[in-house]
Amino acid sequence: MKKIIILLSLLIVALFVVSCNGPVAGQAIDRRGASNQALTTSNFCADTDVDTALTGKDWLVKNVVTISTDNKIYTDIEDSCSTFSNGKTYLMEGRCSNNQYIANQKNCGEIYVNGNNNLLVCKDGACVPPNTICDTLQEGELQNYLISGKKYEVVLSYVENTQAKFIINGEPTSKLQQGNTFVFQNQEVIVVNNILYQSYAGGVHQADFCYGPKAEIDTYLAALKN
Repeated sequence: MKKIIILLSLLIVALFVVSCNGPVAGQAIDRRGASNQALTTSNFCADTDVDTALTGKDWLVKNVVTISTDNKIYTDIEDSCSTFSNGKTYLMEGRCSNNQYIANQKNCGEIYVNGNNNLLVCKDGACVPPNTICDTLQEGELQNYLISGKKYEVVLSYVENTQAKFIINGEPTSKLQQGNTFVFQNQEVIVVNNILYQSYAGGVHQADFCYGPKAEIDTYLAALKN
């Protein structure tokens, strides 16, 4: 009986330690309300923002932080938009610091572009103009979007080492490099933010883009240059 009691006591202590050490790798992490706080420790932390040409403009590009704890299970934590009790929506921007995942809180409306603010909103983990689509697609992937009641069908039709091609509502782009723009017949514009092409078998072929009215894409590009 004493052995059983001792074993149960050790089990309770172990469960208490796990609960105090934060979330288990592989589980979703709730970052709402966090501001410049370390939310979990890990043995490995990698921030995709560091691997793009847009380093230093983290608010404007959706980011993925990958962490791993002692059990070697890797967890991807995406940037997100969180609405608080005061009704305001903030970007929760992830980054790494000393192998810890940090969430930085940002009000997108506070970002100044050409001397003006309140031009950007938080959408899908990034600060972008309100009528702009920003996303990441895999080669051959098709996604449908709805902005101001209008439907957009976007396909990433082609990816190679430094170039990508898109088709939006049936109209193809030329081959675009990172940072290039293309103007469609409706005068709306696409900009390629990043291209990832892994040439080995099973490697990732993807591209990040933003698409929207020319004035909004000009605002987005100006924000990147600030």
